Amino acid sequence: MDAAELTLDDLYLQLGSELSIDGFGGEDRRLLKARAQTWLSANNNRLKEIVCPRSKEFAETAVDVSALADAISVLVGKPACFTVAAIIVKFGLKNFCAP
Repeated sequence: MDAAELTLDDLYLQLGSELSIDGFGGEDRRLLKARAQTWLSANNNRLKEIVCPRSKEFAETAVDVSALADAISVLVGKPACFTVAAIIVKFGLKNFCAP
């Protein structure tokens, strides 16, 4: 399933799994979600510095997940950049970039 089609909770679980040292998704769902949310919170300002000045380039559609992922791949690395991009698109660029 395409990351853009997943729910926000599913995306948090996917990111939590991608951030796991062992790379396996068999961990506790609460731990995976917390790991993703902690990482996103810790990197929120840097993500905004990368994404928000260029937000007009990205529409809030699944098509732009790949363009957004490319922009943030420097910070996140692949494949997690696609999951983070999908989370930002799912959350909404306007909401994400709001002061």
